[in-house]
Amino acid sequence: MKKGGNKDNSSKISQFWLKKAILEADKITERSVSRHKTNTELPEIVCKRGCYACCLNPIIPILEIEFTAIQNFICESLDPDTLRRIMANVLGMENNPKCPFLVEKECAVYEYRPLACRHFLVTSQPCDKYEDVFKTRPHDLVPINKDECRIVAKFMFRAMGFSKQKSNMKAKRSELMEYTSPLHEFNFRNLIVKILKRVRAMED
Repeated sequence: MKKGGNKDNSSKISQFWLKKAILEADKITERSVSRHKTNTELPEIVCKRGCYACCLNPIIPILEIEFTAIQNFICESLDPDTLRRIMANVLGMENNPKCPFLVEKECAVYEYRPLACRHFLVTSQPCDKYEDVFKTRPHDLVPINKDECRIVAKFMFRAMGFSKQKSNMKAKRSELMEYTSPLHEFNFRNLIVKILKRVRAMED
């Protein structure tokens, strides 16, 4: 995973661009779904609330800035019971490849889920457990407009501290994936410490 740009970039500026990226990513997904639904000959999109097969895949690509945002959201917004469940998932990751943020078959960090999750839409039939749809049936993936995705990438690069010029250049070259790593390769130690402190503070 490549690192971001200017480390002096303020947190407020970073959050501003991150939120812009998230909003634009959701708009792109909505447009993709709308375009798909207008073609009655295409198979139905099967992704819906309650389906979590993709969350069982251990190779979820995520940016460092997304991981940081998720950590902040967890420690600022979730209740003690959910925090404990996430911590238990984290501690059990070595034996269970599922996403540690999957709680009671639902995403506990849905508001801040990674771009990879936001743009992952499958048709025909739900994913099998641990299935890599990109390899098994790529034709069942709903296509996302690449030009629209470059807008999201540009915002993400700005959030990562790159200048406007560099962000535009990197987005044009479709370099964003080069800055991702599988979720399970991140260091969760700080998250566990933050969760413990948050739970104690909420229960004191």
